[in-house]
This record gives sequence, C-alpha cells and structure tokens, in this order.
Amino acid sequence: MTIENDDGIRTLRISQWLNEDPVTFDKIRRKYNIKINKEIFNILVSKLRANHPLYFRDALGLNVRIEFKGYAQPIKAVIPYNCNPAEFYKWWCENQDLINMTFTEKIILFDRVLLEEPDLLKREHRKMIKKLD
Repeated sequence: MTIENDDGIRTLRISQWLNEDPVTFDKIRRKYNIKINKEIFNILVSKLRANHPLYFRDALGLNVRIEFKGYAQPIKAVIPYNCNPAEFYKWWCENQDLINMTFTEKIILFDRVLLEEPDLLKREHRKMIKKLD
C-alpha cells in the first residue's frame, strides 16, 4: 500500500504499516473508508491501543468503552451520552482525560444538561453555550 505522509511517499506491505506506522495507516483507512479484514483490524487495534493510546482514544471519540454506574461491564460512552446526559456530564467532568468529544458533541451535551438539570452545568460550560447564541 502506498501512502503519502509527512515523511513523503512510502510503499509498504500492510503488515509493515501495522508494525512501523499504524497511526498513518489508520488515518488513511478512515479517510478513504478502506475495508480491512477482521484479523488485520484486530492487529491494528492492538497496536494502536498498546503503542498510541492517546491517538486511539481520540480516534474512538464517544465509541470508547467506559465504566459507568448502572452497567455491569464497560459500555460505549455514546450510550449514557444519549440516554442519560446529566449523569454522563457528571462522569465526564471527572474523567475528561478518558474520552475525546468534538466541540459539537460537547455543546449538544451542555444543551441537554441545561434543559434537564440547569444547576448542574458548570459556569465555564454555560459560557460556551452563551457565546454561540
């Protein structure tokens, strides 16, 4: 597979991309919606999780699995984000380093919390919403 990155144009086998530069491979895979088989995907996820945890977290966004009260096992963050925004907001305020949300996702969360439990919303987040009005 030939990929152009900061180092120039490189052609490597997929196994080499997975070993040498899995982040670039994943970025291209996502950008062009390249389908890979389950075995390659599992290797890619394993490499990213072990060697590039911040990229992995950021790439997953709300699809990252979290420990959340009321659930016996880790669940995707998008579930409480959508089903219980106020409780998710409380969790997120204490665990911002575990999940990466886009600006839009944050604003939507803040709006939902403002509607459900206005007193819960922190001043800094309230200001973010007001700047957009």
